[in-house]
Amino acid sequence: MALRERSTDCPALFLAVVCFHLLLSACGPERDVIVGFHDEPGPSERALVQGNGGFVSRVFHLIPALAVRLPEEVLTDLRQHPNVAYLEEDAPVKAVAPVTDGLEMEDSWGVSRIGSNALHDQNIKGAGVRIAVLDTGIDYNHPDLDGNFVGGDNFISIDPDNHDPYDDSWNSHGTHVAGIIAAEQNGEGVVGVAPEASLYAVKVLDGAGFGSISSLIAGIEWAVANGMDVANMSIEVGMDFASLEQACAAAENAGLLIVAAAGNTYGDEIMYPARYDSVVAVTATGMDDSILS
Repeated sequence: MALRERSTDCPALFLAVVCFHLLLSACGPERDVIVGFHDEPGPSERALVQGNGGFVSRVFHLIPALAVRLPEEVLTDLRQHPNVAYLEEDAPVKAVAPVTDGLEMEDSWGVSRIGSNALHDQNIKGAGVRIAVLDTGIDYNHPDLDGNFVGGDNFISIDPDNHDPYDDSWNSHGTHVAGIIAAEQNGEGVVGVAPEASLYAVKVLDGAGFGSISSLIAGIEWAVANGMDVANMSIEVGMDFASLEQACAAAENAGLLIVAAAGNTYGDEIMYPARYDSVVAVTATGMDDSILS
């Protein structure tokens, strides 16, 4: 009886599966892109995107652009529209692995190497400086960071109500970077370059260390809007993106100092966003001062 009942249901199930695949075929592939406009996008620009079957996922305020999802078939025509300055992929960005070569200052040999201990002796420790760490978030309960953590935001969560910038990555990338910047001088663990600076976690990368151009721009916008002094991005992407360059330039003009990792390129070209004129690029050296491979 069970076999006969199952076989009776098969035609209906088959029809449902066929209809589902036909629906997918009719919709066609979609792409996540950033559409830049010559002027601040208003109702007409939104209507242009939506009229082409697009969905606006993020509205930028630092640059005249929208992050949208569009049918692939309309991209070529939309690129030619007179209101559109550029249309580019909302490409993935990834974390740049920090250098780890393992008494606080002795264990923080890089911090000592750049002369931070001499400044610490003069009680210059970053007090009053607001630093946004654009990364996987920060473990703000960490005993070397909990005293310096102030706040932040989450631009990677798919839950619009989740603004928690806690570092839930498998490698704690953002927490590691935050420690290099501002681990507390508390007699345990390591000490940061600026152990009294205020840390803000701006979560633009997921637990695997990946984000997107749009999440990164959103984090830069947050840093500007919330009066940060410095934004650190241990993040790399291999291509030049007009939207990202525009956002970095606008942030610099607003008074934000942007620092980014040159990239894990083994002595090859500097990656973006570190390559932009508006960003300070930082590479890594070994204990013998040679550039790391």
